[in-house]
Amino acid sequence: MTGFRQLAVLSFWLLLGGIAAPGFAAELRWNPQTETLDAALNDEPVSEVLLELGRLTKWQIWFEPGLESSVSARFAGLPAHRALRRILGDWHYALLPGKTGGKRLYVYRSSMFSATEELSLAQRSGSGKTARIENELIVIPGKEFTGDIQELAQSLNAEIVGGSDNLGAWRFRFESEREAEEARTNLARNDAVRVEDNYQFDIPPYESSPRSELYALPKVRAGKNPNTDQLVVALLDTPMQSDTPLLSEFLLPSVSVAGEPGELASDEPTHGTTMAMSFLHGLALISEPDQESSVRILPVDVYGAQEVTSTFQLAAGIVAGMESGARLFNLSLGGHETSPLLERVIREAHELGAVFIGAAGNEPGVPNVFPAAYPEFLAVTSSTPSGELASYANNGQFVDVIVPGHSFVPYGGKTYLIQGTSVSSAVVAGMTAGFAAESGVALRQAEEQMRRALPHPPNR
Repeated sequence: MTGFRQLAVLSFWLLLGGIAAPGFAAELRWNPQTETLDAALNDEPVSEVLLELGRLTKWQIWFEPGLESSVSARFAGLPAHRALRRILGDWHYALLPGKTGGKRLYVYRSSMFSATEELSLAQRSGSGKTARIENELIVIPGKEFTGDIQELAQSLNAEIVGGSDNLGAWRFRFESEREAEEARTNLARNDAVRVEDNYQFDIPPYESSPRSELYALPKVRAGKNPNTDQLVVALLDTPMQSDTPLLSEFLLPSVSVAGEPGELASDEPTHGTTMAMSFLHGLALISEPDQESSVRILPVDVYGAQEVTSTFQLAAGIVAGMESGARLFNLSLGGHETSPLLERVIREAHELGAVFIGAAGNEPGVPNVFPAAYPEFLAVTSSTPSGELASYANNGQFVDVIVPGHSFVPYGGKTYLIQGTSVSSAVVAGMTAGFAAESGVALRQAEEQMRRALPHPPNR
């Protein structure tokens, strides 16, 4: 395996608008008609300026620790990229566009993955940030429940937005957090049901650098007539672009647990597409060059048209994958919240022979990142070219193996260099599938072989 180069991150124009909000002494205004920014800043802390930008634009803002500088600047009518340069000085930034209008701003010195702390509006009020979806509850009927789940939802003024008998859980959505908490209190009196919180997971941040030069596709091919012994691998991720070279040969019809995907971008690959191509790179590492493979990819869309998924949707995605014949699952995503429902679904699928591989997370340090931190998972982090832990990579006690976190993804006449622990996870999933398919061993044995053969993280 080769190492990877330092990436240059593209900056994008600001597209969202807003109005000035109270509570910020300096002047900062965004004009949605002209898409320009005005500012009158006099020795203002950069963190406060960025917080106000987040208030105006609804961006998610992440920064590298040590962002303690101040800024004095006056300008009017500057496009966002020029305004950000005036505000941030020597700091670098990446303003990444979302597919549905949201934005993420990363502020850092050398690498986007050093931006590990979030500036949130909650910091101004002193309240903590949580990934809990405040107006939702997961309702799990017990064996003794004899009522109708729809009638139960109606009695609580809730809308059911997901769930099935096979999953054994239902997603109730309310008009407000207050109504959700009132319903929680009422349901606590009902011994026939259990209630859990639902947590949201963002699309994982990753570095994507388009290059004009083209790189060779992975040297693996899909067999034209796969037999009944084909190995189905479920990738729980964003929607995938099925017109991608080579990838289209391996894709089975997509399964969605998140509604319609919306209009996919045509000028860059989605996270799901890059993970599927990274999977093929891993598959090619095990297979003989241009050898036909019986491995197939089952895209399980857990995001739809949104930039967030939830623990409920991940659980539903695993159930859907099992029903579609998948027994190897890659989840290049995660968060810090645990979910009894998700944990139960993973455990039950594991008992039926399913193998799970997950990304450790692009967050330096050792925090638990779920679902990779669940014991059923082979958790993967990323290394540098010399085999050391990458600067952006998690090295928690739950991490099992470490491999380089890069792949080349061709799309739209360009080749994208992709970096992150998401890539590492997808590559190891491809290697596991390839080893199982080529050797004929069971998936559980192939997973154990990966645990033994691949490098372990530092200090293990």
